[in-house]
Amino acid sequence: MARVLIVEQGSRAAAASAAVEQAGFAVRLVSPSLPGDVFDALENVAVVAYLMADAEDPSVDDEWLETVLLKVVDTGVRGFVHERKGDQVNRHVEHARTTWHIPIEEVSLNEPEDFSPLVAAVNRALGI
Repeated sequence: MARVLIVEQGSRAAAASAAVEQAGFAVRLVSPSLPGDVFDALENVAVVAYLMADAEDPSVDDEWLETVLLKVVDTGVRGFVHERKGDQVNRHVEHARTTWHIPIEEVSLNEPEDFSPLVAAVNRALGI
């Protein structure tokens, strides 16, 4: 069973975790206060789902995301799901995709109760 690390600090964390678990994945949930919190949770994780588009601090989806992606390169993580903010492609995500060939899926979670796009993105990131 593949383990998915969900990085989410908002009220959607429990619902996202439940949807991914229901799809048959083991879930580890981390609410980061620092990028190091994510690093500590990366062991034995197949996919990281970085769901921080609704973060109040813009650095969470910029500098922190860049730091997490740099760390993911040196782990056994096989895929990365990034929650996109609007239609703009994140430069760090694009850099990781083209430079390190990390399987990255981008998702927009516009409906607060519907996490089916997240589950589909996790499956695609794993090649399922």
